[in-house]
Amino acid sequence: MHKNSRHQILQRLSAPCIHLELFELCLTVSTGSLDYKKYLSTCRQDGNIYMAPTDPMEILQIINSLKSKKTLGPARISTHLLKEIGPEICTVLSMAVNKSLSSGIVPSCLKVARITPLHKDKDERDFTNNRPISILPCVSKILEKVIHKRLYHYMNSKKSPF
Repeated sequence: MHKNSRHQILQRLSAPCIHLELFELCLTVSTGSLDYKKYLSTCRQDGNIYMAPTDPMEILQIINSLKSKKTLGPARISTHLLKEIGPEICTVLSMAVNKSLSSGIVPSCLKVARITPLHKDKDERDFTNNRPISILPCVSKILEKVIHKRLYHYMNSKKSPF
């Protein structure tokens, strides 16, 4: 991709008329009206998992590990596009992921999926012959992979030798 077209894509993505939560993520994480600590007061405090912050290099590695698909999620960003602009936005994404990890809140924009029916077999006019496919925002996949890595490490460190 040429530098000019990459610059144009970044300008388009950051334009105020495009409602992409990608760049708003690091600025606002909706906490809602309930405090999560209220629900944790009865939990045991020993054995807590620490969600270490991420950095731009880890985010870039995760972006590069995603399957290159041109399917658009609700935010209208494909993993193919994300890979193209990854080096330019990995710092912003690492700040957004770190804010989510430190607050314990997954932004609502990452909880939205685009549902598409996929035909299974037989009569195409019968709606029971379809199954739903959820297309998630590719940014949510990055957050999932960061959390997965930390949970996996934590669970392996707590394995019983028996």
